[in-house]
Amino acid sequence: MTVFGDFVKAGSVAAPPAMPRAAGLFKRAITQSASSTFFSPELAESVAVTCAAELGLRPTLADLSSVEPAA
Repeated sequence: MTVFGDFVKAGSVAAPPAMPRAAGLFKRAITQSASSTFFSPELAESVAVTCAAELGLRPTLADLSSVEPAA
């Protein structure tokens, strides 16, 4: 399967083929104007912890998924 994404969608196209659980699911992925910033698991966790703390939440999927986007 080949998937294509530009601008904001490019990150959504680039990330899955790099995930170990998606190994073999994609033949190729094409991105256009992709962001050059991808977080390591450690940095992503740090960002989640910081954001959750500012909202008075735990850095869990359950807590963070309950937050309104405007917050």
